[in-house]
Amino acid sequence: MHQNVVLGLVVAALIGGCGDGDPEGAGGGTTSSSQGGASSTSSGAGATSASSSQSSSASSGGGLPAGCIDYSTFTPTVVSFAADVMPVFAQRCQSCHDDPTASTYYGADSATVYQKLLDGTPKQAPHLRFVVPGDPLTSYMMAKVEYDDPGGTCPLVACSEPGCELSAPPGNPLPQAELDILRSWVLGGALND
Repeated sequence: MHQNVVLGLVVAALIGGCGDGDPEGAGGGTTSSSQGGASSTSSGAGATSASSSQSSSASSGGGLPAGCIDYSTFTPTVVSFAADVMPVFAQRCQSCHDDPTASTYYGADSATVYQKLLDGTPKQAPHLRFVVPGDPLTSYMMAKVEYDDPGGTCPLVACSEPGCELSAPPGNPLPQAELDILRSWVLGGALND
C-alpha cells in the first residue's frame, strides 16, 4: 500500500506542479543550486552549503528520484530533542508557528511540539507527515527546510496546495549546523529524549 501511495505521489509530481500562493504571508527569497553533487542555498542574509547531495537525472541510479536529497551521504551525530532540536525550533520556527491561528501551531512546550511533529499532518500536504522517524526523505518538515521549492523539488514530498512552495524559515535558510541537527534527529529515529 505504501509503495502505491509513493508511486502515486511520484506520478502526480511529474504530471503537475506546485501551486502558487502564500497563505502564511511569508515570501521566499532563497535560491538553490546543485553543482558537483553538493547542494547550496543562499539568501540575502547569508548562505549555507549542504553536505548532502541532491540527485539529478544522471546521478539517481540508486532509485532516488531526480531532485531529491541523497541522505545516504550524510553522517548523523547523536542529538537530543530537548537540548538540540528544540532550541532550533525556538529560534527559527516559533515566530511563525507559535500562534494558534497559524497553519501549523506548535506551542511553546517541547511535549506539544514533539507530538505535533510526529502525529500531525501538514494542511498543505495531508498525505504526508511532518516527521517520519528515520526517514528525512519523506518528512515534510525536512522538505520545508532543505529545498527552495519544498512541494515541487523532490517528488516523494510533492504537493500542489498553496504554501507547499514556501521554504522555511521564509527568506532565511537554516545555518548548516542547525540543518545537520534536524537531519541527525530525524535519521536517528526522531526520539524524544
